[in-house]
Amino acid sequence: MAVPRSWRGLDEFSLPSVPGNEKLASEKVAAAVSGLELPDIRIERLKIAVGAHALTSGHLRHLPRVYADRKSGYLCLSSIDAARS
Repeated sequence: MAVPRSWRGLDEFSLPSVPGNEKLASEKVAAAVSGLELPDIRIERLKIAVGAHALTSGHLRHLPRVYADRKSGYLCLSSIDAARS
């Protein structure tokens, strides 16, 4: 995916929508933003949001076997303005 000029790409990955990958997705995103010197509370909130996305994107709570062949995509971007807000 093309990254707008005002944004910097940190990481891009996809994971199968299977139980347990919500933690892996959260950790990968946290690692991607680790160099941004964000406060711990912001990183924890980001991990919670990413984990929730991973759970709901594949409807893991309801039909994990049906969605095991689907992948969730993640694109981690940063900009000076977004990191400060």
